[in-house]
Amino acid sequence: TGLLAQFPYSFKSSPENLDYVQQLRDTFADYSLAIEFRHRSWNRDHTLRFFREQKLIWVNIDQPVISQSLPLTTYVTHPELVYVRLHGRNYKSWFSGEGRDARYDYDYNVLEIGAIAEKLKRLKKLAQKIFISGNNHYKGSAVKNLKMLKKLMGKDSETDSSE
Repeated sequence: TGLLAQFPYSFKSSPENLDYVQQLRDTFADYSLAIEFRHRSWNRDHTLRFFREQKLIWVNIDQPVISQSLPLTTYVTHPELVYVRLHGRNYKSWFSGEGRDARYDYDYNVLEIGAIAEKLKRLKKLAQKIFISGNNHYKGSAVKNLKMLKKLMGKDSETDSSE
């Protein structure tokens, strides 16, 4: 059983915020804990080292890279698990204040899904399990894109029930 703690872009790397992540780790020690950051300030060797020591799962996210947004990473910080979340790349609406539906209204094209699949194939060699979540949910884009991704990863979406 695992938990996801996701933090907004405004949650930047600082000693106090790292202490807060440690408190989460201590509070939920009985669970696999995945941490999602959206600000690039977390993308540092000392943070990754901390994650490995604490057996925390670094959530590799795909989101629009605007200002100090975190780009798609391919980190394995947990000895068994990798977590990838696809938020879409809706640059126009990401920080527009139009709301959640506008922000996550994105349908990945074949080239984008292909590039993501290549990164996942590399991750697959380093971890026992990869969890992939589509958060670009508007009008079913996540389901469509995850099926495309699954096909590119060599899994038959009709027979493999691990979605």
